[in-house]
Amino acid sequence: MNYVRMYLMLVIALAAFAFNRCTDALKPNEGSFEQQRAALIRDIDNARRDIALQVV
Repeated sequence: MNYVRMYLMLVIALAAFAFNRCTDALKPNEGSFEQQRAALIRDIDNARRDIALQVV
């Protein structure tokens, strides 16, 4: 009985892992590399401005 229970838990865990991986693969692309780079630069500039305002 314990082996059956362990086997079922393993099958359920693998199914949940596979489902999670498949749904991650179906997510839309977050944009091109240039768009991601521009967003990162914008976030860094905003953080620098916020830090400068806190110092003053």
